[in-house]
Amino acid sequence: LALALDLNSASHAQRFIRIARDVGLLVYTCGPGKNVVKLYPPYNVTDEQLQMIVDRLWRVALVLEQDADGGRTVGR
Repeated sequence: LALALDLNSASHAQRFIRIARDVGLLVYTCGPGKNVVKLYPPYNVTDEQLQMIVDRLWRVALVLEQDADGGRTVGR
């Protein structure tokens, strides 16, 4: 199981990684442009753990969206 997110630039990827690590996700960049973010959950991941990962990714997305909107976005 792997998840890769191809972002616009290396700076976007680094911002994503800083926020993701702040919420407890272990992610890293790869690719020639260092703009791809990868996440590898363990093979024996439970449904509850997958939900936790999705929830944390959602939190990262909300922070990034709020940053882009100047803090005006209302979350889930």
